[in-house]
Amino acid sequence: MNTNGAETIELAERSIYNGIRQGTRGLYEDAINTFDRAVVACQTFNGDSYAMRLLAARALGNKGAALGDFERNSEAMACYDAAIAIYRQLAGQSGSSDLTVDHQT
Repeated sequence: MNTNGAETIELAERSIYNGIRQGTRGLYEDAINTFDRAVVACQTFNGDSYAMRLLAARALGNKGAALGDFERNSEAMACYDAAIAIYRQLAGQSGSSDLTVDHQT
């Protein structure tokens, strides 16, 4: 996996966007797989990046929604829980209002 920050952020953002598009068309399995690509990109990024953790949380939240639409509720809850944990960690570290603004989800 690519460890270049800008390219990895672009890959994660593109995957989230594509996953949302697939989900709105009812292609839930495809959306889930696409959100997984975004999560993996964020997890394999070398370094500690606020942007990467935020993208990981967004991908997990959207994956949870796709899983819920596909009626895989226990898996959806696990994704939501993971996303919430990341958001809480980021909010505690930054004290920023950035986490209260819906950027794309």
